[in-house]
Amino acid sequence: MNVEVTLDDLLVRLRSELGVPVTVRRIGGTAHIRIGEDAVMTIAVDDPERPSFTVTYPKLVVRRNHERVVTEAVVYGVLFEGVAWIARQLNEHGVVPQELP
Repeated sequence: MNVEVTLDDLLVRLRSELGVPVTVRRIGGTAHIRIGEDAVMTIAVDDPERPSFTVTYPKLVVRRNHERVVTEAVVYGVLFEGVAWIARQLNEHGVVPQELP
């Protein structure tokens, strides 16, 4: 399986999983996906044989002083289920909420 086919398959599954309109802009082997009006995630293929992905997305961080800051998170080796979970969080919250300790 090549990178283009793997990314195409992911995008089809992701649209089906979310059930909401998503806008996709492709640049080579990378897809920039807009979910709703504000949330954007970037996906690149790590391993087309497995397949796994690198995902960049906005993540909410709550600091000790209770300040809420949105940062850019990058995760590697993400399987489809993880990409779908991130996309659902973005669809619901506009960011991925901080995980509880």
